[in-house]
Amino acid sequence: MKRYSAKDKYEIVAEGRRSPKGIKQVCSKYQISRETFYQWEAKIKQAALTALEDTPPGPKAPVRDQSAAELEAMLEKLKIENACLKIKQEWNEFQIELHGSPEQKALLNKLKKKDTVPGKSSGSLTKK
Repeated sequence: MKRYSAKDKYEIVAEGRRSPKGIKQVCSKYQISRETFYQWEAKIKQAALTALEDTPPGPKAPVRDQSAAELEAMLEKLKIENACLKIKQEWNEFQIELHGSPEQKALLNKLKKKDTVPGKSSGSLTKK
């Protein structure tokens, strides 16, 4: 038996109901049983009834609140990540102060005076 898409099923049922020759001929044409035809028709009717039911509009605030909660969680995660990056930056600066070359130390002092964030400047704190 051939498999039909939902749209095909709808069209077959509609054709069966419009056809002056009846359901039997439509079922024969598409090689489906009458039982299958009636099952499809019942599903179509049920879907139509469900679609036409009056339902109150869904609450919009929870969606907004959920988005706000997601943003709050992301903000908290970014705060933690930022704190970790600051600690890493301080550790790298400490290592340069202890073990860096004179050029690296001079560059670090220059960056600290400008209050420039490493990584955004054109130079690098490490020797290549």
